[in-house]
Amino acid sequence: MNYTCLILTHKNKASGKVLTPHLEVFKQNNPQCNVHIVVGEDHAQGKRYNWRNGDQPLRKWWLENSNLVATENVAVIEWDTLVNCELPAIPEQFDLVGAQYMKEPFHLRGKWRCRSQEDPKWTPDNWWWWREIPLLELNKGEQACGLVSLGCFLMRRCVLDAVCKKRWDKVYSKNIISEMRFPTVASIEGARIGQIDLPFVHHSTMNFSGEKQIYHPIKEAQ
Repeated sequence: MNYTCLILTHKNKASGKVLTPHLEVFKQNNPQCNVHIVVGEDHAQGKRYNWRNGDQPLRKWWLENSNLVATENVAVIEWDTLVNCELPAIPEQFDLVGAQYMKEPFHLRGKWRCRSQEDPKWTPDNWWWWREIPLLELNKGEQACGLVSLGCFLMRRCVLDAVCKKRWDKVYSKNIISEMRFPTVASIEGARIGQIDLPFVHHSTMNFSGEKQIYHPIKEAQ
């Protein structure tokens, strides 16, 4: 499957260098894949804002540079994602996939009981970020969804085209967790979203085992 890869990253404040510790490993495993580096700007609200809103620089880059992408399929990965294999295919029935897909529990809207995903009692109904649904200003009948982790999203280019529609400018001016905003907007625009087997893509911690897999997060070059 032909891909273009967009790597979301930033500059190291101390060295001024753009962080791409796994770029060469990616190229070795995906030699036919064109790669573009998407460098996010430091926001006035600081590092946490940048972390939460990783889809903002992605959207900005696509609005300005989508003409540089010739492939139908786009892999969006973060700088600390180690791709030690060929990128997997997107199943025919989906337009956007990641490691874990969740739909908002309608019956709990406004009554969320958030838990850490490390809590053994955690279920998708307890996802921490459902509490940000009001910021999306959804219309009646529209359902939020989550896709975790932004460390690896695989999609058709039409998904990025849809997310970049002008009607979503207001939503993208807000401070909203990217792993809910991006898939929710895509879903409302008609994208078919699902999950695939990415056992080493996690939202917080991961160790590199050497297997031919995709790993997130791995901060240091291996």
